[in-house]
Amino acid sequence: MTDLEDRLRDELSQLAAVAQPETVHPLHDPAPRRRPPARRFLAAAAAVAAVAAVAIAVAVFAPGLGHRSAAPVPAAPALVRSDTVPRFYVLTYQSYVNGGHKIATHAAVHSSATGATLARISLPTLFYQGGAYSPSITAAANDRTFVVMESNQTSVNDIVWLFRLQVSSTGRSVRVSRLRVHVPPTVAIDDVALSPDGTRLAMTAQWDCGQGACRHTGIRVVNLATDAVTIWSTRTTGAPFNGSWVGDNAVAFEWQPGAAHPAAGYRVLPLSSTSADLLTASRPVASPRTESNDYVPDALVTPDGRTVVTSEVVPYTHWFTHGAVARIVELNARTGHLERTLYMATAAGQSGSLDQACNVLSLGPGGRHPLVDCFSKLGALVNGQIVSLPGFPSASSSGISGQQAIAW
Repeated sequence: MTDLEDRLRDELSQLAAVAQPETVHPLHDPAPRRRPPARRFLAAAAAVAAVAAVAIAVAVFAPGLGHRSAAPVPAAPALVRSDTVPRFYVLTYQSYVNGGHKIATHAAVHSSATGATLARISLPTLFYQGGAYSPSITAAANDRTFVVMESNQTSVNDIVWLFRLQVSSTGRSVRVSRLRVHVPPTVAIDDVALSPDGTRLAMTAQWDCGQGACRHTGIRVVNLATDAVTIWSTRTTGAPFNGSWVGDNAVAFEWQPGAAHPAAGYRVLPLSSTSADLLTASRPVASPRTESNDYVPDALVTPDGRTVVTSEVVPYTHWFTHGAVARIVELNARTGHLERTLYMATAAGQSGSLDQACNVLSLGPGGRHPLVDCFSKLGALVNGQIVSLPGFPSASSSGISGQQAIAW
């Protein structure tokens, strides 16, 4: 265990020790994640399933430990006017139709200032053998360009659909186009990330798979104007996940090895490097601590490459009450040293339901004010507080629980 991990665990253990169970709110259903750890396959049901909106719970700071934030937090409209947060956020979700026999996929554009649903569209659902996987969504930095990915699996290969959503300047209309990106049927895409300038798509992928193993894994970067593909691959056992952009010229990803390997953790791939072995061309950066169940929290690297924004969750037991303490932190990307604690919160519940319940989803303009989902509170992190996205959940963002994704 590193010095950073020791320090994080000691501080969070101290916070957990003083947490008062009566002040800790129970955990509700988690808010939708942009990059879920595993896409969920959902079969259509003959009977219409209950549609559950995601509940937003207020995270309560444990008393006894001072919180660093003192500055007042502006309301959402002021944050949008100051360019602190993007003007729009887009939700993709699925719902049952035709009495539960089919699944429909939708996208809704919301105002970050008011929460109003500005536009709502339907997308084709990649329905195969009686079910569909949940969609994922990624956004460019211009606040108006988004890409939705749907995928499914046949008995012999994978199918991937990609749609570009171009939101108008008012947010009240959306132009949808099917991307011409060719994904070979032998390639399995974990997820995609749209570059800040909206011109390229990075894919974390595995290919030539069979008998429970893949011959190649790597990063595929597609130029959306020319369809040209640049590939950084490796035969090393393992795979990249949770891809994201670091500025316009590098991609960060989490490398999960098939066995103990020194390259495990988050890495940054400069796109200026020659297309070569993925692990040779990339460099390690600070990574969050792996949880006891081998889960690694999401981590994002700021555009300047100097800071990693991530989270930490530590469970606690106080008499007969179980819960966890979480915090969102900034780490020095090169040394891994803790630079700042951005947010702390507690929640009641069994550790198994809490260890993946606090994550950083995306960064705001300039890499500041991340969009976070921590103990079911979803919003922009500003001055040590989460400013909830107004209008969420709403009628247009409700759908099949777990079949939702968000981006801005």
